[in-house]
Amino acid sequence: MTEVDVEQIYKAYEEINNASDNTPEIKRSYEILIAGAHGSSNCKRLAAQFIPRFFGKFPEYYETALDALFDLCEDTDINVRLTVIKYMPNVVKEFDKFAVRIADALVQLLENGNQNLLYMDHGSNYIQDFSYKRYFNRNCTGNCCS
Repeated sequence: MTEVDVEQIYKAYEEINNASDNTPEIKRSYEILIAGAHGSSNCKRLAAQFIPRFFGKFPEYYETALDALFDLCEDTDINVRLTVIKYMPNVVKEFDKFAVRIADALVQLLENGNQNLLYMDHGSNYIQDFSYKRYFNRNCTGNCCS
């Protein structure tokens, strides 16, 4: 796919937002949002907002969308990283099965010396609180979660 621009991303957003079902054209619009993760800094910030917003509508793109979000977590532009960290909890809120993977990505940011980045945004606290408590409550036995 060729590089997308801000105008294409906004157009794709509008098409998905106004759609009543997932036609091939709407799926193509979501692909444009995902491609935005590899565009300019403005495109990346928009992709970081819009990919999580429509994540649940496109189960066939879960892996591709998560990969794009994880790529954005590693971007050199701090504003891109802050934006994706802010909006990733939307994925966790709707689909807690991805909570551990997303929390792992945030832990990797911490390990790479980006502690200040995570504390700058309250969204990371939501992910940490939501995902680990739910994960350990479901998967622990004995007294480990008391």
